[in-house]
Amino acid sequence: SFEDHLVAVLDATHAPEDSKKAWRMFFKAMSIVRNKVSHSDGKLSEEEIATLNGAGFRSFARDGVITFHVANHPVAIQGTLNFFNYLVRHLGV
Repeated sequence: SFEDHLVAVLDATHAPEDSKKAWRMFFKAMSIVRNKVSHSDGKLSEEEIATLNGAGFRSFARDGVITFHVANHPVAIQGTLNFFNYLVRHLGV
C-alpha cells in the first residue's frame, strides 16, 4: 500500500519522529481528500476533520463536508513539493 511505502521512505530518512508523524498526517489528509471527492457523500467524520485540520487542510473541511476547489489546490501541491524537498535534505538524493 502507499502507506507502507511512505513508512519505509520515512524510516530511511532517520529524521526526527515528529517530522515523520507530520508527513504521515499530511498524506493521510491527502488520502481523505482523494477518497471523499471521488464519492457522492462528502460528509466527514470528526476524526477526518481533525486529521485535515492537523495537516493544514482546514480549508477543505467546511461545515463537516469536504470542499475541494481551485483555491485549495496550492495546499496539496505545495505540501507535496515540500515533501520531495524534505527527502532531498534527509536522504541526500
